[in-house]
Amino acid sequence: MSEGQKQRRLTASPGIMNKLLFRIFIGNGAGAVEQVAVDGYLKDNEPLEFAEGWTAISIPGHCLGQMALY
Repeated sequence: MSEGQKQRRLTASPGIMNKLLFRIFIGNGAGAVEQVAVDGYLKDNEPLEFAEGWTAISIPGHCLGQMALY
């Protein structure tokens, strides 16, 4: 890990079902996750250079910046 980067512990999303699924699949002793640098950002209706024929589509919903690939 480079200097200046932090590790963040995994936590469950709000809601009883999310907490239950978190415990089943991740466990109680979930470790820290290292942050990674962002290589670039996708824009709505942008063709993806790295995936020929695929397009990024903005689908606002559960989180800010949620995207689908079509």
